[in-house]
Amino acid sequence: MAVKRFEVNTLNIFLIILSLGLAYAFPFELFILAYAILGPLHYVTEINWLDKKGYFIQDRKQVWILVLLTAMIAVPFMLASVESTNSFFKDNIVFQYIRYYTPNFIFTGLTTAIVMTFTRNWMVVLGTFIGTFLLGMLLQQYLFYVYLVSGLLPTILHVFVFTFFFMLYGAIKDNSRTAYLSVILLLIVPVLISLVPYDAHGFEVNKTAYKAFEESGLQNINFALGYTLGLFENGQPFKLISDVGVKLQIFVAFAYTYHYLNWFSKTTVIGWHKVITKKKLILLLGIWVISIVVYMINYIAGFILLLFLSYLHVLMEFPLNWVSIKEVGKKIFGLKAGTA
Repeated sequence: MAVKRFEVNTLNIFLIILSLGLAYAFPFELFILAYAILGPLHYVTEINWLDKKGYFIQDRKQVWILVLLTAMIAVPFMLASVESTNSFFKDNIVFQYIRYYTPNFIFTGLTTAIVMTFTRNWMVVLGTFIGTFLLGMLLQQYLFYVYLVSGLLPTILHVFVFTFFFMLYGAIKDNSRTAYLSVILLLIVPVLISLVPYDAHGFEVNKTAYKAFEESGLQNINFALGYTLGLFENGQPFKLISDVGVKLQIFVAFAYTYHYLNWFSKTTVIGWHKVITKKKLILLLGIWVISIVVYMINYIAGFILLLFLSYLHVLMEFPLNWVSIKEVGKKIFGLKAGTA
């Protein structure tokens, strides 16, 4: 087992370097391809694994709260996206209101998921749900909150920060030097990207990839990250094709690509493949193949079609994210942890 984990950790070091190299060479193209090809397979395999693990919450039935929140986040956007201009779902005041409170649904999902790891008491969970949503309604007037919760929590925080804590927890648990090295290397990457000068003069990007990037709205990740980091000059967003814009895209492409590769590289350690039955394997592979075909035919259609699964795996992972952070705190600072 120790040899196997050493091999996995060594592989992850290689994958970090590989992801960074590819992100530097093809920041937009890599992101678009990784999101369309690796993303869907990651969604379905992780959701299946989380289901077998009871979603890391006390009462697995409460996961339906996260499913409901996912529907409130994704379905209105999906319906508004597939209809023509002046459509019912795009212009209807109710659906506009629901879309407006998307940050609230995500924030409520996070806090409720955390409480689910501590208790199976439905009154406490529902109380958290209602209380957090009301608090979010007050916070939504602040742009920083909107960017942080809706722009970064399901994207960069999910693929980079939570991945970091998951890796650190594994390193502490195994007390492995190579695992610690991979964690340190992961943290060095954004520092390296920010410090190394980059000249975007003459930068070229595949037109098809860039069109898909813009039309899908994925550039909002870059703007949310840029705003949070204070990179907007005079309150104006930076250009995507600029020194700052390309640097941010390099990081985004790296974070997403490595996040997916990290999941697949740890198959033998986590054992998510062992909980997939033959029938379920056919189903999951079927969904994956269909999603890739749709992405190839029309990238925007693929993005819309997979939006629900994308958000679902993010919200369903919140309990695991909290457990990882809590266990890291317990190991490092000797914090007392509740039952999870």
